[in-house]
Amino acid sequence: MGYFEVKGMSRLKRQLKRVKCFLKRLRRLLLTVIIWGLPLFLLFFYPPTRLTGERLIDLLSNRKPPPWVEMPKEAKVDIDQTKQFKRQKLALLEAKLSGLGQDALAWTRLKGGSGAGWQKVKQDLAESGNVLLEFWGVSIITYQGETIIVGEGSTPINLKDRVLRWQQPIEAAAAKYRLDPALIAAVIEQESGGDPEALSPAGAVGLMQLMPATARSLGVNPYDPAQNIDGGAHYLQIQLQRFGGLDGALAAYNAGPGTVQSQRWALIPETMNYVQRVPQLMEKYEQIWRQQRQTGTGQR
Repeated sequence: MGYFEVKGMSRLKRQLKRVKCFLKRLRRLLLTVIIWGLPLFLLFFYPPTRLTGERLIDLLSNRKPPPWVEMPKEAKVDIDQTKQFKRQKLALLEAKLSGLGQDALAWTRLKGGSGAGWQKVKQDLAESGNVLLEFWGVSIITYQGETIIVGEGSTPINLKDRVLRWQQPIEAAAAKYRLDPALIAAVIEQESGGDPEALSPAGAVGLMQLMPATARSLGVNPYDPAQNIDGGAHYLQIQLQRFGGLDGALAAYNAGPGTVQSQRWALIPETMNYVQRVPQLMEKYEQIWRQQRQTGTGQR
């Protein structure tokens, strides 16, 4: 065999080897596409099996709460109310993600970026994540005639109670600002009776009746119930630190810090009634939280 024949055979072997390697990579790629692509196609593109929002809601609503969420033995999942709750959360999630996209786009357009813009994007991310967790993990149960919401990491909430239906954001704000949740619940009852759309003649908004200027200074949207509670709790914390006691803090919340500093709040009947009424309401809510812990309906 001549030199050129040997050289041609070596080149042919190298080419065959390359073809084999290519075919092996192609086969691996095809397997990967089939393994991942087929389920994705069936879940999102094939009409008979496509996982729409409503189908996902059906799937999540018919499952039992996770085993680490403690529930009374007699409790039953209310599928219809769970579906309704998840529809609301899914719509809220879509709105939050839309806002996140707009804020992220606005931030990237700013020359050199913006610290405040980035903080807004991070806040949007956190809020979207919280809504997603509620959508995914929450179930609504019935127990001894009460409608209660339980979820992964949540405390049972009585949906029939106008104040305690907001128990989850109340407890979150209480933990964040180191307040008694019963104090926040009492202020909500006194201020709005648990109505998230309450609007006073002076322009105070929502559950904790935040003035728009106060809400802006605290960086919250007063029309969003969870943010309203967060802002009100933060404002309470500020007044407690400023005046060193509950009476002064409540008087400042009701009549303004300037009125407390001038010692004029004791002459205002509405403020005097407010300072006396809220601690009385606190006792009621402290008893409710205590009963939850004793009966084991809360998560430990």
